[in-house]
Amino acid sequence: VFCSALRGSSPLGVMGGPALSRAMLLISLFALCMCRARADGSTRAQPVIWLMDPHDEKKSVEGDWVERVVLAQVPHETIVDTDLNIFRNGALIVFSASEPQALKRVSAYLNNYRNRGLHFSIYHLSDEFYQADPLRNTYDIVPGVVIRNYYLDLYAARPNVITIPLGFTNGAYRRTDVIKPPSERQYAWAFIGQITRKPSREAMQAAMLEVGNVKYYTHQTQNWGRFDPVSMNGTQMGTILADAIFCPSPRGWWNKDSFRLIEALEFGCIPIVEDDIETAELVSSDPGAGSHNQPYYFKHVFGEHPPFLIVRTWDQATELVRDLLGNARVLAALHTQCVEWYAAYKARLASKVATLLLQ
Repeated sequence: VFCSALRGSSPLGVMGGPALSRAMLLISLFALCMCRARADGSTRAQPVIWLMDPHDEKKSVEGDWVERVVLAQVPHETIVDTDLNIFRNGALIVFSASEPQALKRVSAYLNNYRNRGLHFSIYHLSDEFYQADPLRNTYDIVPGVVIRNYYLDLYAARPNVITIPLGFTNGAYRRTDVIKPPSERQYAWAFIGQITRKPSREAMQAAMLEVGNVKYYTHQTQNWGRFDPVSMNGTQMGTILADAIFCPSPRGWWNKDSFRLIEALEFGCIPIVEDDIETAELVSSDPGAGSHNQPYYFKHVFGEHPPFLIVRTWDQATELVRDLLGNARVLAALHTQCVEWYAAYKARLASKVATLLLQ
């Protein structure tokens, strides 16, 4: 095409008029395309390298959350590298590892990136028990951003680390823009998951049953998600949550955060979480020691105080829910506030991640 433009020049080979304009336009376009290439020859599509299959339920449950929300504003190419032998400049490396052997393997892979002089960022999924000790020093050698789940001061103090919520599990996202108001929802509250052998959840169930004569929904499992044969998939769970007003979201195995929190917000439920919002105890610098009692946990994770219900004990939830169910106007206002806040938060999160990765 460029040569065709040149053929429009005069017989003496001196371009002028339309021919010159065409040539200059094509030169500009060619230069723009070249500027969009990175040093390693790749385009501006962000290489996102998963060290496990993001949609293999035995390996990961966060693929939809990462792709649909966290990277929503990042043009990217998804690469699965279970052998840890692909190296791309500018890559975002996504992994879920907490066992020492797996962490050492990932750490060696990231050090290989550094030794090759490549720029990279990482997204460290899971790590509920703050067992990432082999990676703590590795965080410091990451030239880009470190995105991780589960807030802890020890990690957040690093200038390149941001903490974000767990998100929703694969398939547990809304497929419609329609969100029912509280007045059209069938259940006052709903809980799907494991209750037995978890004291906080047993206390939650007892408190919610004291709300009174309301219709509610529970589906109990004996294990977590993919490890339980009677667990619901994301679509099934979403159908229930889209028809419930409240969703109590007690801590996971140990940490205050759980997938249930974002899943509730995704389907327009009002979450109820437990947090030590009135305590002022200092948190140990030792990972995990007392960190699950860190005050204002959700403010740290979201960057602001969220509008959903936060209780210190589940007994407080009984009266809160009962009072809100008895005041339709206040309940509708709170529901709208949660829905709008969550939509804005997702947009801010996607924008922040895009800015950090593409700068």
